[in-house]
Amino acid sequence: MGATARSGLCLLTALLLAGCAHLGRPSSPAGVDHVVFVWLKSPGSTKDRQILVEKSRELAAAIPQIRSFRWGTPVPSKRPVVDDTYDLALVMSFDDRAGLEAYESHPGHIRAAKEVLRPLAWKIVVYDIERN
Repeated sequence: MGATARSGLCLLTALLLAGCAHLGRPSSPAGVDHVVFVWLKSPGSTKDRQILVEKSRELAAAIPQIRSFRWGTPVPSKRPVVDDTYDLALVMSFDDRAGLEAYESHPGHIRAAKEVLRPLAWKIVVYDIERN
């Protein structure tokens, strides 16, 4: 599968994940979803996946601009258009671009990316999706 097809499939998966349950804070229909696909250095590691999920939950609780947080794992598929090679997808939702920007520059996010995410992942793909 080519890189363009994989990117499109990751985007489609991100949109589907965006419809999952959330933390309970109200989120408007319009807004921004920040979707992070992670390929672990230790593929399939339950421990590493749980570390990333717990750190993301901490960020979601600490950063008020995050309206919801969801996570998931790929559904195995034999369909050639489905990229199921990632280990974990994280989805955070915001009211607007300003909320996303506040999250991206938040010291807790910067520290978590440097000290937790990057040491555990060999590949990270991010999609920021503006909901209408």
